[in-house]
Amino acid sequence: MTKDLTEQISYQELEELIQWVNQIHGFDFRGYSRASLKRRVTRMLHFHHLSLFDLKALLVNDHDFFEEFIVQITVNVTEMFRDPFFYKTLREKVVPYLSSYQRVKVWNAGCSTGEELYSFAILLKLEGFLDRSFLYGTDINPQVLEQAKRAIYDLSNMKGYSRNYHSAGFPGSLADFYVAQYDAAAISNELKKIRCFQCII
Repeated sequence: MTKDLTEQISYQELEELIQWVNQIHGFDFRGYSRASLKRRVTRMLHFHHLSLFDLKALLVNDHDFFEEFIVQITVNVTEMFRDPFFYKTLREKVVPYLSSYQRVKVWNAGCSTGEELYSFAILLKLEGFLDRSFLYGTDINPQVLEQAKRAIYDLSNMKGYSRNYHSAGFPGSLADFYVAQYDAAAISNELKKIRCFQCII
């Protein structure tokens, strides 16, 4: 019987690793699920045939390996208009004040693949502020940022995103803001013009 790989790192060792990564690199994973982190770290140890000591040495001395570590252990959960109540409240309570600003700047820290930043862009477009807005998305995972820059998403996800869009009280159709191409949805060029994505490793 194959040994359970999660036995290779204890929860105490995991806690020490989390604190160590925070101290050395400034990345705080204390809010992450311990079970998920344990699985992901153990998988890396197994895949690279490393001890915990070897892992720490590579994380200090090999920037490329540290980037791979970030890619492997980060969890990227996002969707367009993920919290419809938030967007409804934002539209009703915050947007009316934006007219007093010459420029609107939005920073989405931990933007993942960009769906929420494009949700903000759609909101600003609908409210007439897009032409004087700048949207900035950052993440520690360079792979998800590449997808955010491409702004092409699985068309099958758009049905759920459309439900969120309508639940937030937005008019018309979410399909007005993307072009369907086979099994993909490409965000409109107008929305892509006003954003910037950057990795913060």
